Amino acid sequence: MKAIQTSQISSYVYSRAMMSFFKGADCRDGPTTARDCADIQSQGCTCSGVYNINISSQITVNVWCDLHTDGGRWTVNDKHGFGDPYAEYWIGNDNLYTLTKSGRTELLILMETWDGSYSEFYISDESDNYRLGLSGFSGIAGDSLMDKTMPQAGHQFSTRDQDNDNFSGSCNPSYHLGGFWFNRCGRSDLNGY
Repeated sequence: MKAIQTSQISSYVYSRAMMSFFKGADCRDGPTTARDCADIQSQGCTCSGVYNINISSQITVNVWCDLHTDGGRWTVNDKHGFGDPYAEYWIGNDNLYTLTKSGRTELLILMETWDGSYSEFYISDESDNYRLGLSGFSGIAGDSLMDKTMPQAGHQFSTRDQDNDNFSGSCNPSYHLGGFWFNRCGRSDLNGY
């Protein structure tokens, strides 16, 4: 597969997988200008950790860069929670849209005993409720997001207060612990049931 030119975005369901990585001395100052973690790595940094990236000319965010797993270059979008890129973190749909809109992006999902990846990953903007786009699955986790009987790819993001799924009720408060791309509640929710 060709090297990904744009960001690679990684979803970590099992947050302890990230705790073995730390920001080392050679990465202390890091690059001053980077669009994503692939840029961080291409500028010579080799240590996973929190870096400041410029995802657009107006938006700068602190993100966890995984520069070890599967060749590195991964911009972590979800470490099972919100707020702190060192611990529990969600990059947010607006930032995720900005990272994925400008080119081909790969998605890697790491769980405790399973994993999977999609060679193409993107979401739409807020006006389309951050609709999920995926293709090119590989891995041992099983492809529940693209499952033929109840695919979640192609569906809009739903939360407790914004019901965009195809279920007659709301998938979120009844069955799930957080927002996700639900179809009719779906077979997959990386935020938990």
